[in-house]
Amino acid sequence: MRRRVGWIGQDGVGSRRVAATLLALMLGSWLAGTATATAGSGRNRAARGSARSTATLDLHNDDFVNAQAISGTSGSVSDNNTGATGEPGEPNDARVSIPIQSLWYKWAVPSDATWSFDTCGSSFDTTIGVYIGSKVDHLKLIATSDDDHTGACGLDSRAIVQGYAGAIYRISVDGFAGATGNFTMNWSIPTCTIDGTPGPDFLNGTSGNDVICGRGGNDVIAGAGGNDTLLGGPGDDQVRGEDGNDYLVGNSGADTLQGGPGIDNVNGVDFVRGNDSLNGGDASDLCYGDPGDPVQKCE
Repeated sequence: MRRRVGWIGQDGVGSRRVAATLLALMLGSWLAGTATATAGSGRNRAARGSARSTATLDLHNDDFVNAQAISGTSGSVSDNNTGATGEPGEPNDARVSIPIQSLWYKWAVPSDATWSFDTCGSSFDTTIGVYIGSKVDHLKLIATSDDDHTGACGLDSRAIVQGYAGAIYRISVDGFAGATGNFTMNWSIPTCTIDGTPGPDFLNGTSGNDVICGRGGNDVIAGAGGNDTLLGGPGDDQVRGEDGNDYLVGNSGADTLQGGPGIDNVNGVDFVRGNDSLNGGDASDLCYGDPGDPVQKCE
């Protein structure tokens, strides 16, 4: 098993562009070339996986400034990053994506909620990064992922972030150590298996893979033996990962996020300085916070 690595949330640092000119790639007959998207609250752009009439990949969203717009509360986009390149100062998703061969997307957050971005169903070992900012060399990291910690998608990637209505998030899809091929990126609001109330709650997980959602008040949320997704609410929450490989997201408020023995993804980004406390736990954990947030035991 390869080691997962991450960094504390800050502006990304990437690698130099390898070449300024893309050669046409003669690939014969293949499917799912030009990116096509469907959004839950918008019209379908094209049927995903439709055949292309040429043998040249469409890399229109290779550069950050040409990011493809996606929209809606849920949807998917299919694309191929073969022949894509990095730009000077571009972030290295999950710190395992060199040489960078990323494609970019931009998404206006529809509402205040927690959102999941994944590449489940892709043909190669992907990475993903979610950022905010207007310049590729000066982006704020919100979340990044190499492998899906829940185990549902294997070597495909999953990033879970708190979204704020009207914000423009930038999403990069790349491959582990330069891997390329056909990929699918999906986005949606996670479906809660254990749900809180508007007041303060004690929400405990089961031995399975739980999605536990705090809704309001100052909640205590604890996973158990499975690979859990633990989502705080607007209050000052305590979120504990316990066993398993867990995702922990604080939402707004002054939150305490504590990972456990597994490989955890701990996210306290709420754009408020110094109000959250992040502790990865005992494994190779990825942690993201705002400036001034205390961070312990995170790579």
